[in-house]
Amino acid sequence: VGIYAVLMEKLNFTREEINRNRDLIYKAQTSLGADYLEDFIRLIAPKASRADNPRGYTINAIRKHMNEMQNLEDE
Repeated sequence: VGIYAVLMEKLNFTREEINRNRDLIYKAQTSLGADYLEDFIRLIAPKASRADNPRGYTINAIRKHMNEMQNLEDE
């Protein structure tokens, strides 16, 4: 399906919101892998949809997860 489609379908991201976060999404795709990132978004989508700001929650979760994965690689 694709990451952008999942963001739009599951979390109601607009194209503008995706474009604003394109760099982060691209970095996450290249460092984590597209399939992994798509699965991660699907995993957090239920909790994100209950958050006050679902799209902000999602972006912050991606950023945090990337940092955690980087820290594991650095150890």
